[in-house]
Amino acid sequence: MTPALLVTLAIIIIKGITTPIGEIVPTGFENAFSYGFQEGYQTMDMIATLAFTVLLIDGFKKHDISDRDEIASLTMKSGILATLALAVVYFGLARVGATVSGLNLQEYSRVDLLLYIADSLLGFAGKVFISLAMSLACLTTSIGLTSTVADFFERSTNYKVKFAVWAIISTVISGYFSIMGVDKIVSIAAPVLIGLYPIAIVLIFLNLFPNVFTKSSTHIGAVLGACLPAINSIFSAITGNSLVDGVVAYLPSSLQTFYWIIPAVVLGVVFTLFDRK
Repeated sequence: MTPALLVTLAIIIIKGITTPIGEIVPTGFENAFSYGFQEGYQTMDMIATLAFTVLLIDGFKKHDISDRDEIASLTMKSGILATLALAVVYFGLARVGATVSGLNLQEYSRVDLLLYIADSLLGFAGKVFISLAMSLACLTTSIGLTSTVADFFERSTNYKVKFAVWAIISTVISGYFSIMGVDKIVSIAAPVLIGLYPIAIVLIFLNLFPNVFTKSSTHIGAVLGACLPAINSIFSAITGNSLVDGVVAYLPSSLQTFYWIIPAVVLGVVFTLFDRK
């Protein structure tokens, strides 16, 4: 399904670049990178990576690959390939999206904007292509996540509740949420992902340098610091106020999205210094 998805997206991207809908014009939008970075949380690429890597490694093992170094090497190559493919897709879609920057479509929802671009480029066929792309993208991700969830809970119950049962439960719950529509799902998921993503980023960064960050205390401190957005989201949901807005306002606007880096670094250093082991 993934090759089919990439071909579908390639048709839209190539058409959008070779015959742009309109001229790319400055919109005056500030802090586009930080905004886009946080909007990228909705793709769940990084969260999914942490889950899918388990499936990837299990797949290698099922093909009789048991050497740890070989598994690590294959996993790294898979990650590099996936990163390059995602970069091409997102830069391509961003480039195509920029061609409608002068058409005053700010009120369009995410889905409506995609459909408008696809229709403008390829007519009815464009809507078919973008629908196929969205369906394939969601289906490949949902299959991977459902498998991971079912595998996790099967192991958590000591295999007393079977994989198929957890897969069905996960599918039914996900199906209920799916009928709410994209924008409603995003509004529910956004606070959760804003809390989870900094933690995932910190864990991945620390594990890229295992010979440098050798102490578990460093990881614990950095993750605790990265939990601040999650704590702030919970506090805001309960009280209607923010714990950090007053302090974050003193940072440069381009860095305000990444304020969690400061407590992550500070607590990582403090926990490392006070580690007696």
